[in-house]
Amino acid sequence: MGDPTTWETLTKSVDDLTTIIQQIEENLLTHNQDPSAHGQSGEGVYTHRIAAVLDHVDESVENAKILKMARAYKYIVDPGGDGDYTTIEDALAQVTADGWGSVFVKDAIYTPAEDIVVPSNCRFTGESRDGVVIDFNGGDFQLVVKGTIVLGLLGTITVTTDDATVTGAGTNFSTKITAGDYLRIDDSWYKVDTVTNDTSLELDGTFRGDTRAALDYDVITAKVNIQAENFTVQQSIDSQGVLFEAVLNSQFRNIRSIKNTTSGFKSYFCGDCSFQDLFGHFNSLSGMLIDNCQSSYFLGLSALSNDRYGIQVQGVETRSIVVFGSNASHNDWVGLRIIAGNRASYISCSAVGNDGDGIELLGTDYNKLIDCNAEDNGENGFNIVTGSKYNRVTDCDALNNVGTGIILTGGVPSTTKNIVKGCVALGNTVAQITDAGVANDVNHNIVA
Repeated sequence: MGDPTTWETLTKSVDDLTTIIQQIEENLLTHNQDPSAHGQSGEGVYTHRIAAVLDHVDESVENAKILKMARAYKYIVDPGGDGDYTTIEDALAQVTADGWGSVFVKDAIYTPAEDIVVPSNCRFTGESRDGVVIDFNGGDFQLVVKGTIVLGLLGTITVTTDDATVTGAGTNFSTKITAGDYLRIDDSWYKVDTVTNDTSLELDGTFRGDTRAALDYDVITAKVNIQAENFTVQQSIDSQGVLFEAVLNSQFRNIRSIKNTTSGFKSYFCGDCSFQDLFGHFNSLSGMLIDNCQSSYFLGLSALSNDRYGIQVQGVETRSIVVFGSNASHNDWVGLRIIAGNRASYISCSAVGNDGDGIELLGTDYNKLIDCNAEDNGENGFNIVTGSKYNRVTDCDALNNVGTGIILTGGVPSTTKNIVKGCVALGNTVAQITDAGVANDVNHNIVA
């Protein structure tokens, strides 16, 4: 046979009434006129080859017609049936079974009758934040990203710089910890490689801190390597709209959680995570609850018009978090409430028009508030209360609050050795700055 490029020039045989090229064109015409071939009548194969946005659901030609491994998302959810799954639950269950994967959710209102459970090693992306609405419709369900906190741990541990061995005293490693769990030492989480016996285990890598003895510790079976973004959750009853628990090394962005009967979001025992542009509005408790988290970033949070708190940070193990550029305003009690945790930074945050205090520190130590604004609140602008010590409030504004602009209380135990410096306190009704504590430094501020 001749060169394939010249097949169309070959003469027909007696029994061959159609050239190869004619047969190809005939088949293409039949294909292009078949509505079931493309989902829309009149769409042709040439359009597929040249169009930037094809006549299928976004990226579904790559997804369904070419090769799943080559597409941007492993599974597409479309309730209209033009995807791999019609429900979010089924798509995420398949990712769980696979052990990894990505899910793209088309704009629609979804009404699940069970928890939406996001597994490890998952990328979960909505088409748009306002377009993908997960409406629990008053059911006791929530969107859950949840590992397991190991309970019943005993004893203390000793760790050595650049050594992988963790030595326990009075510990029960063998019965409580398994390989692949994560061990918290100070503010960092380390993956467990092997458990030798009740008082010895090996880390996956070496300990990076200073040699320490008699340390408390925590262990979690973590959810890891998750990205979730661009969707709305609403109307969960008796639950947070979105729960992040025992999660490490993950990112969550551009999510809205509204009209839930507790909090919009709860982040509990999470480490090395980023939470960005989370919107918790119109919830019955708080917009965002941060509880016992370490070494994580909370950026651009918005907590508005909640029935109690805007943002509440709590837990004695909350350490080394950063809350930046966040807004906790027009809530029915306190805008930003900080309880117990320590060594956190709050930078460029606003608390405006709350019925109670704008920003409250209660029994918390070694925090930094920098360039924050508390304005037009129903009580005090900044209220640093019982037992809070070694906190720094610098370059902040307390303006036009009904109570005092910045107040440091006495009592037992008293506020102690806090620094308020470079702040502006103007137009507050009761007083501008009041210090009833012990050894606080409230000099070098602008008041009037």
